[in-house]
This record gives sequence, C-alpha cells and structure tokens, in this order.
Amino acid sequence: MPLAGLSGGPEVRGVQRGCYQRWQRRIADDGLAPVTATLVRLAVDGWWMARLLDMAPPHDDLHVQVRARPAATAREGGRLGWSS
Repeated sequence: MPLAGLSGGPEVRGVQRGCYQRWQRRIADDGLAPVTATLVRLAVDGWWMARLLDMAPPHDDLHVQVRARPAATAREGGRLGWSS
C-alpha cells in the first residue's frame, strides 16, 4: 500500500496517511509509551517493506527473531534489549 500511494496522487496518499494515523493510535491506545508504540510501528513497517521489495530481508532463524522482537519490546514495556 505505501508504494501505491507514491504514484496514486494526493487522494491515495491521504487515505494512506489516515490508515497510518489509525494504526498509530491503535498501538498507542494499547497502553504503550508513545515512543515505544512508534518504534514498534516503524520497525514492523520497515521489516514489511524489506520483505515486500526483497531488499535484504532477514531469513531463517534471523527472520523469526526479528519478527518476535517488536512484540517482546512491547510486552517488556519498551526495554529494547538490543545487546543480543
């Protein structure tokens, strides 16, 4: 959907902006700190885009670990634990 908005003109981008704003509100309304909510949304969006465009997406076990990290971060209340 994000790529279609680039070529779809202002009306399509407006619809996309509305979707992203609703997603942001929904994740923030789950009780996450605003920074954590935004970080999780952006991480998932980037992960999805890498897979969509085949731009060096993680594979195999790394894919599983990357997919699990945003949920774990949200459950832990924003402690990132990026040392592993």
